[in-house]
Amino acid sequence: NALETIERADAIYFTGGSQSTLIRRLIDEMNLLNAIKQATRLKAVGGGSAGMMAMGQKVIVGASDVKNITDGLCFIDNTILDSHFSKHSRLARLQTVLKSNLDYSGIGIDDNTGLILSENYIIEKVIGSGTATTITNTGKIKVYDKNTILS
Repeated sequence: NALETIERADAIYFTGGSQSTLIRRLIDEMNLLNAIKQATRLKAVGGGSAGMMAMGQKVIVGASDVKNITDGLCFIDNTILDSHFSKHSRLARLQTVLKSNLDYSGIGIDDNTGLILSENYIIEKVIGSGTATTITNTGKIKVYDKNTILS
């Protein structure tokens, strides 16, 4: 049973694919999102590609063009995440989305790159070979990599 598996899990990882499908299946079809958020043993939540993007409060739907912005899984409040960031030159795309969602900040993450965030969603560590780009709701951009000293 999926609920028992979630309750015993130390970590949850959302795979890539389609953000819309992942969100629909977790919320609408299986109603598992609340179980994941309430799991007492859970120490880490992560995702790759679409799975990572779905973890924000809002989600960009569409691979190259923005088809729409929808509600995400809300693991990271007031944030819109974008994957394959440098590979697909998505800075302008994320900036455009944020201009229409002024209460949100953005994080663009490269392939083969991960982040460890504090409970307040502050980047504590960058892992992997790429970079993470943050854009504040005022438009300020910072780029981090595994060599960035974070305090």
